[in-house]
Parts: sequence; C-alpha cells; structure tokens
Amino acid sequence: MTALLLALLPVAGAAEIVDPFAEADESALFRMDEQLVTVASRYEQTLRKAPSIVTLITADQLRARNYHSLDEVLSDLPGLYVWRSQEGRAVVSFRGVVSADNNKVLLLVDGVPWYDGVYTHASIDDFLPLQNVRQIEVIKGPGSAIYGTNAFAGVINIVTYQGSELDGTRLTWTAGGEGLSDLAMNAGGRGIIAGWESQAAAFVRVYGRTGPGIDMIPKGRHDILGDDQRESVNVGMKVQVEDLSLQVQHVDFRHVYLVTENDDPWDAVAKDLNQFGLYYHDTFGSLRWQKEINEDLAVTPYLMGQRHNNPGSYYYLTGYTTDWVQDHWETDLHQTTVETAKDTVRWSTGVDAEAHLAMDHTTVAGLGFEETRVLELADYEYIDGSHDYIDPSFWVDEGMALRNAFTFAQHTWTATHYLELTGGARLDKFFPVEGMDPDNAAFRPTFSPRAGVLVVPNERLVAKLLYGQAFRAGNVRELLVDVADTADWAKGNLNLRPERIHTAEAEVTGDLNERFSGRLDASWSTVVNEIDKVRDAEEVLSYQNLAEHLNILGLETEARASLPRLDASLAWAWTHANYSKTTGTDWAGRQQYEFPAHMLKGMVDLHPTDKLHAVARGQLYGARPRADWSPTAGMEDGKPFGLLHLSVMADGLDKAGKTTLALSIQNVFDTAWGTGSYRDDADVGAPGAPKYPLEIEGATRTVRVSVQTKL
Repeated sequence: MTALLLALLPVAGAAEIVDPFAEADESALFRMDEQLVTVASRYEQTLRKAPSIVTLITADQLRARNYHSLDEVLSDLPGLYVWRSQEGRAVVSFRGVVSADNNKVLLLVDGVPWYDGVYTHASIDDFLPLQNVRQIEVIKGPGSAIYGTNAFAGVINIVTYQGSELDGTRLTWTAGGEGLSDLAMNAGGRGIIAGWESQAAAFVRVYGRTGPGIDMIPKGRHDILGDDQRESVNVGMKVQVEDLSLQVQHVDFRHVYLVTENDDPWDAVAKDLNQFGLYYHDTFGSLRWQKEINEDLAVTPYLMGQRHNNPGSYYYLTGYTTDWVQDHWETDLHQTTVETAKDTVRWSTGVDAEAHLAMDHTTVAGLGFEETRVLELADYEYIDGSHDYIDPSFWVDEGMALRNAFTFAQHTWTATHYLELTGGARLDKFFPVEGMDPDNAAFRPTFSPRAGVLVVPNERLVAKLLYGQAFRAGNVRELLVDVADTADWAKGNLNLRPERIHTAEAEVTGDLNERFSGRLDASWSTVVNEIDKVRDAEEVLSYQNLAEHLNILGLETEARASLPRLDASLAWAWTHANYSKTTGTDWAGRQQYEFPAHMLKGMVDLHPTDKLHAVARGQLYGARPRADWSPTAGMEDGKPFGLLHLSVMADGLDKAGKTTLALSIQNVFDTAWGTGSYRDDADVGAPGAPKYPLEIEGATRTVRVSVQTKL
C-alpha cells in the first residue's frame, strides 16, 4: 500500500493542474460521483471539501451487500471494531476508544443527535431499520466542534429518504436463520399543494427474531444455548413544505438480556423476552425551517425533542429457608423482583447559519440550548411476591435535569486553487438546576476547537491534515444517580470533568489511474479525564475521572481497484492504544481493553451485469488484550479470528424491473469467534472466577434472504 501511494506522487505531479474549487461538478473529480455529505459541517459538501475524514455507504451498497443492521455496516470499515455488551447491545469502538455504553460515538439521524437520556447510548443494531436509509456517513475522528458531547471518537449520520427520492412505494421482506422475519414498507412522493412545493415520506417496519443467537457461557458455570431474541415496530414520516420540514419517528423495541447464568431452572426460565427483557419506547421529532435570506446567507431555526422510556423487569433468587411445619419439612425459595424505570425527555432548540461572504469564504455558525430531564428513574424491589416495593436502591430525584447552552462557528477559506483552510470551535456551558452546586466540575465551560488543511494539487491527489478536540460530558447515570448504601452499584458524581480527546490526523488519497486508487491515513490521539467506575478507600463504588491518559497511535492503508465488472478493496489498520505508565496505579501501562491492534478488511464486488452483484466481505482480527485486566482470574487474551460473508443480489427480476432479490450467508465457514464483555466485568477478585467469561460467542453461520419490490 505504501508503495502504491509513493507511486501516485510522480504521476500526480505530472497531471494537469486544475482548480477543483471552481469546478461546476466538484464531486465528480473526487471519487464519489456527485455524492454529497452533511456530517462534517451540518451542510452539504463534497467529500473532498469536508473538513473531516468521511466514509460514505450508499443505498445501492446496502442492498448489494444485503446488510441488515447498522452494526454490520460498521464492522466492514477499517479502524472500527464492533462487539457486544452483556445487555445484548452492539457496541462500536473507533480507533481504540471503547465504551461500555456506546456513548463515545455520536449517532445522528438526518443530522440530529439521537441517543437515550440516561446513558446517552447510541443504538447501532436493529433499533433503526436500514430499509429507510439513503446513505450512511461516518467520521473517524472528533466532531465536538460542530456537535458537542459524544462526538468524541466518531460520528455516524443516518440519512433517510425524502419523498422525492422514493416517488412511490417500496416493500421489503427479509427472512432467515435465527427465526428472522423483517417486513418494511416505505412510501413517498412530491407535488404542489395550495401552490406550495411539498414532499412527504413515511415508513413502517415490523421485525422479529426468536433465536438462537449469540451466547455467553460463564467460566465454570452452567448455561443453555443462548437466544438473542428481538422484536421491533418502527414507524416514521418526513414532510417538507417549501423551506419547512417536519420529521417524526417512533420505535418500540425489546431484546433479551444476553447474560443469564443458568445455575438452576429459575435462571433458565428467565432467559426469555417475557421474563428478562429490555424494553425501549422511543419517540423522536424535529422541526426545521431552512430560510434563504439572500443568495449569500441562509438561516435554519430548529426544534428537536425525544422521549426515551426504557422500562424493564427481572428477578433473582436470594436463598431458601427450611422449616418443620406440623409433621413435615417445608422449603421456601426467596426471590426479589425488580421493576426498573428509566424515563427521560431530551429537547433542544437553536439556529444555524451558513454565509458566503465572498466566493472563497464560507462560514457556518450556530447557537442553541438543550435539556435532558428525568421523568422517572428508579429500581423498585418487591420481596417474595409482595405488592409493595421497598425503598428504591437506585434512583434519581424526579425533575432533575442537565442543561447546556452552546455556540459554534467554523470558517473555510479557499486560499488558492489547490489550498483550503478550515478553522472553528464550539463552546458548551452546562448549568445546574435547583439543589446542585454550581461550583461542581460538571458545570465548567468546555471549549472544542478544530483546524484543517486541504490540499488538492490536481484532480488525482487529495491530502487532508486535521486537528481537533472533542469531549463527552457526564450523563444522567454518571452524574445524578444515587444508590442505597447496601447496593453494589456506582454512585453519580457531579464533580466529574468531561472526558476530552486531542486528535491529529492526516489522510492522503490518490488515483494511480482510472482503475486503481489508494489511501493512507495516520492519526494520534490522547484521552484525558476518562470516566469509569472506581472504588475509593472505603470500597464505595462511584464514577471518577481516571488519572491515566490513554495514548493512541493509528495507521490505516487501503487499496481499491475498479475494473470492468469488478470492484475490490483491501484495508489494513493498526492501532497502538496504551494507558500512560506514570501514575503508578493498576491501570498504568495496560493496553486498551478488547480492541485488537491489527485488523484486515477486504471486499470484492463482482457485477457481470448492471443488475447482478456477487459480494464477498472478509474480516481478520488480531489478538485482543484482556489478560492484564484480570490479575486474579487469569483470563487470556482474545484469540485472533477471521470471518467471511457472501451475498448475491439480482435486480429487476420481473418484467417491469421493479423486484430485487438478495441472498447472503453470514460467517460462511461457521467460524468460532467471540467478543468480550467490558473491562468492569473482567474480574471480581475471586481466583479463577471472573464475573463473566472470556468471550461472548459470535453468531454462527446464518442464511438470509431479502426481497424488495416497488409498487
């Protein structure tokens, strides 16, 4: 790969110099054939102008590869590692930055942040249907200068269909192994209503998977074959009238808790959606008015709201008692049933602006206010079938809220025909509500700058040099939760400082000729004030800022070939992520938990006709560090593994050319593989008895069929 990029330099230097910033169709020069992205600056840009390193996945690619969920898409991208939490949720790690709650990556839906109000968790599995997605834009790197908290290690923007892009109705049905059935319909159109240009789109999806799926078998404990059961109903709509757009989505989703140790029949029974499920009722809406003041200035006021209600219930055995009653012995099992309530409302309002003060100057800016308010958050415990709960052991006082005001600005200057400079920053200020001390560290202002240099000497070579800072503010769980003295859960801590990451990165992309291209990407990051659960001298567990810095060095190389009827790519990523050695604590010098240092990802798309695609996708992961996170249990590092997935798509099968059939086989060779639980659960102090096992077992070979028709 390095040799390929070196070979590009003399070829690029000999090419004719053009002014790409003045080209009428800039995107055609830079690899994506008129594809535009909005994720880098909130407004449409070609990939070459975006002041970030952006990867784009189109709707055609989603169909040809027969992806079914967002985590499958992300697992094919270099530098990203997708694993599973013990709750059964998919987690994505960017360039060595990991999180148990998936809140160090920001998920956007049409540019608007979407996450729950307690953990700020980004749901990347079956929560959002891909059938309604036009494209997916992914940034590997910080995005807080534009988006604020959680845009820490990466940003994912899900772009859904507009009515004008559908112009009709599409029906998609997917079935396959693990009892999968997924039926989705989306429809849209455009027209003139009362003299106003209007368009509308709507979708509905009913999804279910009964298992068996992935499994987690605790070391030395009993378990049954695991079920990764899931059910979902999604509905949504987008309406645009002239410059005013409204979007509403709702999802009812539930899945089984993945880790259930079956030491007795009660636990085995609990491994069922109706016994130990996690439930999500999420309603999301946004209203935007994009108004052009004149040809050089546009403003966009907006209002966004999201209610995320995450109830649940489970039970656990607390022992048994045996008594002599009259003439016989009686044994009673004792159990505690727990009902959980996690109900929050998150809303924000503000105004964005885009100004072109001169032909070679572009400024985007904005200001706004956002709030996350707790409607109910508590665990209610019922003892031995009692109808009255005891005092909650885990709670947040009703009405507590986190509030934030922010402003940002970014300016881009086209200095010459081959040089573009970008600079900007965002300022966030969090405010206390009644009962909170304003001097707590959580309420200190946070400043997030970014800077970038884009060099385009000719149509074959693009180079980016970027620097940015990002932050992740403490969420409701980390800041506000109180726990009973007898509970072994972490307390919230308003003295948490936001996590911060400093990142410098560079990318060089070049075309050797019309058929071969290459990319080289290098990055350096350091993470400070990382938030995690820590026990103090009195064995009280609470959230704290870690003293250790996480230092990350990354390198990616990728080669692409576009031959007649064949497209191929091969990418290698190397990540060195270690905690600093200067603190003298147990964490000092350890490698980042679970993230593999090496990964190799490749893809071959054979399309003998425009309507037929056969795609092979391969992933090879190196060892994943675990051993030094479990000093008493003797856990081993995760073993290297490789996966191969195949898919075939045939388009236009019927006479009208409106039906598409796709067949895929996931994990073709039925490879035994796995991912591990988060480092918190690696060791509980008892020799030979980690709380959870070495790995969560990955899905076995699975066949999936999808049919889409346009009505």
